[in-house]
Amino acid sequence: MARDPYAVLGVAKNASDQEIRKAYRNLAKSYHPDTNPGDTAAENKFKEAGNAYEILSDKEKRAAYDQGMIDADGNQKAHNPFGGGGFGGGQGGNPFGGFDGMGSVFEDLFNGGRGRSRQHQPAKGQDVKSKLTVSFIEAAKGAKKAISLPSGSDVNLSIPAGSKPGDTLRLKGKGHPSPMGGATGDLHVELVVRDHQFFKLENDNLVLDLPITLKEAVLGGKVDVPTLDGKIRLSIAPNTSSGKVYRLKGKGIKKTTKSTEGDLLIRVSISLPGEPDEKLASLIESWDDTKAVDPREKLLASV
Repeated sequence: MARDPYAVLGVAKNASDQEIRKAYRNLAKSYHPDTNPGDTAAENKFKEAGNAYEILSDKEKRAAYDQGMIDADGNQKAHNPFGGGGFGGGQGGNPFGGFDGMGSVFEDLFNGGRGRSRQHQPAKGQDVKSKLTVSFIEAAKGAKKAISLPSGSDVNLSIPAGSKPGDTLRLKGKGHPSPMGGATGDLHVELVVRDHQFFKLENDNLVLDLPITLKEAVLGGKVDVPTLDGKIRLSIAPNTSSGKVYRLKGKGIKKTTKSTEGDLLIRVSISLPGEPDEKLASLIESWDDTKAVDPREKLLASV
């Protein structure tokens, strides 16, 4: 018979979820088999803590335990099989009321509650969900990040290249241990990706707003452009207007799960000097723009 889960974790009956979680993490870290190889007593305490946490971390199970409906092993407490209808008056003609029949009763009595273990595997430990914040570059290029496991130990998690916000990585067997000796639960890590100062994501493509000078826009030229793999030189065509998009094939997101690569879309915007320039103003005033097309002609014609 398992001990009272509150006593196992060393918490009060009215302990909060956070207090229960903290107590379990401390015990799991102290008695984890990885830090106590070959120590049977530590292994038993680790399992005992997992069993207690399995009950107290689940609101329904905790309420059932507090109300005396389940025992410290998480098993439903047996009621008087002869109550509520007398001998032979159970549900469906079953003289033992809510039980499945004599067979299951004797199996539980003589096999310590393990009568059905031949048909069912022990319950798996609880899965754990968590979130991990990574930078835009780490998600785009891939990285390794240290994360803490429910047991209290740390492990390096591989972030695949091309990961996106909301992607979930599954670490098998890194969740909560099964209190009944079954498989350990899994850890599901949801990625939270921070925005980049300049790059934006569009499917597997990267979008970059590139400022150029008025001189570069009119005469053209070569300018440096940042990419995920370093700087490259981009040729700006003469007479380039703001909003023109240059596409660099294969310079976007490279996903490890796909052979295709995204592109880098460079959207040009003309940047004027921060302070008034008398020479530039004089040049514009003297410029003969009689051949220029009204840039708002189509816009105004639509209303």
